[in-house]
Amino acid sequence: MSEESSNTKPRRRTRRSSAQLRDLILTSARAEFRDAGYSGATTAAIARGAGVTETQLFRMFESKAALFRAAVFEPLDDAFAIFNDTRFQMAHPGKHNSLPDTQAYIADLMTFIETNREMLVPLLAAQLVDGGQVEGVAGVAGLRTYFDLGSEHLARNTQDLSKQRSDTIVRVSFAAVLAVVLFRDWLFPAHSGDEAEMSAALADFFVNGLGGSR
Repeated sequence: MSEESSNTKPRRRTRRSSAQLRDLILTSARAEFRDAGYSGATTAAIARGAGVTETQLFRMFESKAALFRAAVFEPLDDAFAIFNDTRFQMAHPGKHNSLPDTQAYIADLMTFIETNREMLVPLLAAQLVDGGQVEGVAGVAGLRTYFDLGSEHLARNTQDLSKQRSDTIVRVSFAAVLAVVLFRDWLFPAHSGDEAEMSAALADFFVNGLGGSR
């Protein structure tokens, strides 16, 4: 053994801060919940993905349910809060909904859903597949606020529309946009990348379809 190699010491791993460890765990958790669902995800797999031990994981999160809330619910709530503030501050009282306004709104909503897909997919799976082990979509306060603000805006800007009807329209339209984004490749295999065409088609359906029904 050469003198140089004998004097070489193993490099010490850089100590990671608690904030860095938390971010690594949350990133790994979102990927694991997305791919395996809540029931299929394990804290062991999440810890491996984050490069930490389960002991380190449980020092920060007392249970898998607590980790699910921190990885999915909390950031999704924050994202909805920003979207709601931005979108509904742009609303002009007394201004009727037009086709261009609706198309721009739907395009923004499609972008929002795509950006937050990693949190929306496990949340939907938890509600539909995992038998109520964790709270599903209804537990997202930001989504409830979105429905409330959207319903108020629609009722204010559309004549002869009851609050109940406007609430139903907002929920149905959100579900339609959500389905288009999450099931795009299945629903539109020949137009999977044409977001402008899809948002225009949705806007045309919402505005002209609703106009014809009143």
